Amino acid sequence: MSVNRGAAPLDPDSEVGQIRALLGDTEFEPLDPPETGYGNYGMYSDDELQAFVDVGGSVEGGMFHAYMQMAGEAAKESRVVQDFDLRIDLTKRSADLRAIALEWRDRADVAASDIFELYPVVKGSSLRPPEAMIGEVRGGFIL
Repeated sequence: MSVNRGAAPLDPDSEVGQIRALLGDTEFEPLDPPETGYGNYGMYSDDELQAFVDVGGSVEGGMFHAYMQMAGEAAKESRVVQDFDLRIDLTKRSADLRAIALEWRDRADVAASDIFELYPVVKGSSLRPPEAMIGEVRGGFIL
């Protein structure tokens, strides 16, 4: 059995705590041997969650990577089992997880775009943004 060591209880103010709560990975067992302030979570360790946040650049980006990792695992286990009147179909699970991941990617993109200010560029206009803000012109806007 793997150990998913994490701060217990989770800290809802930390990025790791937020991503853990959003994933629903909030239940933990005491570590063996017990370690004060830490527990064994069902899905991910704090280090894994921090890696998702680091790669994604935010909690939303971390959620994208967490769900993509789950989708990859589900794809590896994709199969249909049928016996008489019982049928278990795991072939759609990875697609569902990928769809959730893409929703989180879209949220991460929206959150990241909040740091940019768009300035309209009118051909022939003398109205210009401050020199420090001049960047690439794309679609009639300075990025």
